This record gives sequence, structure tokens and C-alpha cells, in this order.
Amino acid sequence: MTHTFLFQQGTWNVAGYYTDAEGQKNPIKGSARIVHQDRQWQLSGLIAILSDPPITIENDLTFEPVSPGGLHTRWKSENHSFGPLEGMIVVVDDSILSTFESGDGIHKGMECFRKLTNTHYTNRGALFSGNTRVSSWIVELHLSGTISHQMI
Repeated sequence: MTHTFLFQQGTWNVAGYYTDAEGQKNPIKGSARIVHQDRQWQLSGLIAILSDPPITIENDLTFEPVSPGGLHTRWKSENHSFGPLEGMIVVVDDSILSTFESGDGIHKGMECFRKLTNTHYTNRGALFSGNTRVSSWIVELHLSGTISHQMI
């Protein structure tokens, strides 16, 4: 199966729900922009949790490009809430699975991006601190535009 999210340049709209450690559910909206360069792929994400008060989460990820015919790669990010994160993605049929951990090993998480169409993915994930669930999320991603190579 050919994936479009992460594997092709573009901007994705994100909408869904975020659930905090106390079980409080709030809507979220945001975007993710993916740009490919020769030696790395970049994903810049901005999510707004529409709570009272609202919370903004910024995340900038850098991926090692997946080798031709490959199904997995490593990524790193600078998360403005948790500091450096490192993770791996692997393609499993219609899904892209990701695991990640903070640099200090305190925070760990996972998420699954499931392809519904070339322009629509679902995402489910959770973040833990030790054995305690910090948060979870359910979102839909819709491609809002592709990025031409001339824009890089």
C-alpha cells in the first residue's frame, strides 16, 4: 500500500478530541505540514486544545527518509512541552505505527495513523508518564494542499 501522509509533501488539517489525565475531553484543531529534503523529512505541527484556557502544542519532527522499498525509519523532535523526543515509525499495511520516548525516558507514547483514502487518515494515540496515562487523542487528518518542489 502506498501512503500519502508523511511519505508525500503536503499540509494536513487536523481535528478531533484530546482527553487529559483526568478524563476531560476537549476538541482539538490544528495542522501538520510535511516537507521533504534530500537528507530529511520535516513535519511541523501545531495543535490547539480548545479547553478553558486553550492550550497550544507545537511539535517539529525530523525524519530520516525511508529508504526505497523500506517500511520503517527513525525520527526526532523538539516538543515544546516535553523537550526532545525520539521515535520510530513502521508501515503495516494501511497503517503507520509510531512509538516515541522523551530524552529523559519519563514520557513514552504511541500512535497509529490509518489510511482511509489518499487524502484522509485517522489517528489514535496516547502519552504516558511512567505507568500513568497523561493523555490520549482521536483525530482525523485531511489533506488540504500539496507542496510543490519549487517551494522548498
